[in-house]
Amino acid sequence: MALSVWGIIVWRSFEKPDETAFEAPTDLVHVTGSREKPPATVPENGTRSDTRLFPDEALLVFIIDDFGPAWKQEIVNGFINFPADITLSIIPGNRTSKAVAKAATDAGKEVFIHLPMEPSERIATDERDMIWVKTEERELRTVVGRAIQDIPEAVGVNNHMGSRATSNSRLMKLLATELDRRKLIFVDSRTSERSQALRAMQEAGVNALGRDIFLDVEGDSATVAARIADTARIARKRGWAIAIGHVKGGTLAALRAALPKFEREGFKLVSAGELTRKLLGK
Repeated sequence: MALSVWGIIVWRSFEKPDETAFEAPTDLVHVTGSREKPPATVPENGTRSDTRLFPDEALLVFIIDDFGPAWKQEIVNGFINFPADITLSIIPGNRTSKAVAKAATDAGKEVFIHLPMEPSERIATDERDMIWVKTEERELRTVVGRAIQDIPEAVGVNNHMGSRATSNSRLMKLLATELDRRKLIFVDSRTSERSQALRAMQEAGVNALGRDIFLDVEGDSATVAARIADTARIARKRGWAIAIGHVKGGTLAALRAALPKFEREGFKLVSAGELTRKLLGK
């Protein structure tokens, strides 16, 4: 399946995630100032198997990361007013975090907290909050609480960066306990094959799933089109798939272009929260 898209914005720096579970090309995730070697494999995606769970449906989740900084308003508004269900994930403590959360919720979009977490390489970061491997329970609860004060509309969390943090079992257990207390769901952005996040969330009773595809971290339209097609193929085979994109004009254009084909071929776009409830039944 081929989809036409326009050009995309190039990010200033990156952390490399893993894409190899579905034979997709190696790919990069945006961070502030780091590069990481891509891992070779990824953990299970939060369910007991990859067998098809919904015989009559193919569900697509598109999480759009990195709202909060001052991106072009036209692009931000395009995602807020996107004519299908998507999830907007907002970095707390940034210039437009509160305003985007309110506008998105008013437009009927689901909102997540895009929670900054420590990557494997040391970086200089201007984020107000960061969950580090050394973070203790009291500080973690403070950071999560501050994020919720900024974005009270949020129904869930996914990690911004976090290859080192999500690989730390102790830290993920602390985070899982806090998310369970706050009744928030979690999507692992899967920036590391060693991530302990899904296991910790499941043990704590948190509704949690993992990302399948990154859409847009390479700077060419053909890659975005291919990643959208990869996402659809996974959903066709398994019944559902989760893709993560970013606040980019090319990503917005690509998703708009894909909507008629999704409709013709029987795909349904749902929020991350709706998918977790449908899959995990709580």
